[in-house]
Amino acid sequence: MVIEMAQFKMKVGVSEDEVLAASQEAQDGFLAKQKGYVSRELLKSSEGEWVDIVHWETMEDAQTAMNSFMGHPSTKKFGEVIDPSSIKMMHLEVVKKY
Repeated sequence: MVIEMAQFKMKVGVSEDEVLAASQEAQDGFLAKQKGYVSRELLKSSEGEWVDIVHWETMEDAQTAMNSFMGHPSTKKFGEVIDPSSIKMMHLEVVKKY
């Protein structure tokens, strides 16, 4: 199992409702349909930072989806609500699950 973590902030002037709607569109139109997709959580801190966590079966599945994400029509709005300078992304392999 691979965990993909993307930390980001919203662009100035974007509402939380806009982020949630864009995230849902990306979920339904792209992520949930990708090979190896397992599950996803979207988190928000009290300081306004977001963390998008996606669980994948393999690193290859995660990389393939990441490489196609921004070019897909259903992910366009999600990309438009995120401040691109704030994005921090990681892929982590699950070493042990308790």
